[in-house]
Amino acid sequence: METNVSEQFQRNGWVILKGFFTPQEIQLIRQGTEKSLKENLKKDLLCNPYLRDLTVLNEKIISLVAKLLNAKPVYIGDSSISFNELTMSLHKDNPDRFDANAPDWRSAYNVLRMGIYLQDYTEDSGGLILRDKSHLYPTRWKGKIINVQTKPGDLVVWNLRTTHSGNAKRLKASPGLDLNPYLCKVLPNFLFKPAPDNRMALFLSYGAEGPHLERYITYLKNRKYAIERWRNMEITPELVAQGHRVGLKVLNLVDDAKEIDLASVSEGHIELPY
Repeated sequence: METNVSEQFQRNGWVILKGFFTPQEIQLIRQGTEKSLKENLKKDLLCNPYLRDLTVLNEKIISLVAKLLNAKPVYIGDSSISFNELTMSLHKDNPDRFDANAPDWRSAYNVLRMGIYLQDYTEDSGGLILRDKSHLYPTRWKGKIINVQTKPGDLVVWNLRTTHSGNAKRLKASPGLDLNPYLCKVLPNFLFKPAPDNRMALFLSYGAEGPHLERYITYLKNRKYAIERWRNMEITPELVAQGHRVGLKVLNLVDDAKEIDLASVSEGHIELPY
């Protein structure tokens, strides 16, 4: 099964693990997320006392990532809580998104992101869209559209080069139909099923040591949201040691972030030179 999951991930650029978390684990993650939102905790999940052990330092997650990357996972402080997110736009998350000659496309890409969705999106709107095998193409227009059906307890993992979108829409008349988000934008809202109230999801990223992760770090050092998140982190020696004990290398980029002038970085995506 583990080999099959790895093969699916490499072939399709994404994989869904049904029932990855037990109902008890999901309940704890939901409670931690609700506490974080109530207290307006905007920290990276590693520095979130309610969620770090359930997410970033979760041995089950780290073991999975090690198999998918075929390497020791590295964590750079790239995670977040999403609450009632409304954005719907197909995009990739890697630095080089359009240029087939850029460094991201010269070898197999080994930085990934995962989503933990806390509501049921098997029939309702509001979940995740992926383009199957789109990690193979430096364009967001290739790959079969898949409106991923997730229930609480499932874990979705995708390559950072995989084209995806949040806030997926489902038609009332045919909820199983996979719709392009751009088509959804021109159709009237009454045609779509509503999204669950108080939608919550957690996102976290890991990579393998090497040029792809290094370039992704360089990219994030040019993005305002990443700099602000790093500046709000406090990575103690104890956290680094805890990561080591569960097979995770934790990089501390807090000091680097504090030296970067926020006026010099971008609010949106930029293409790095090479």
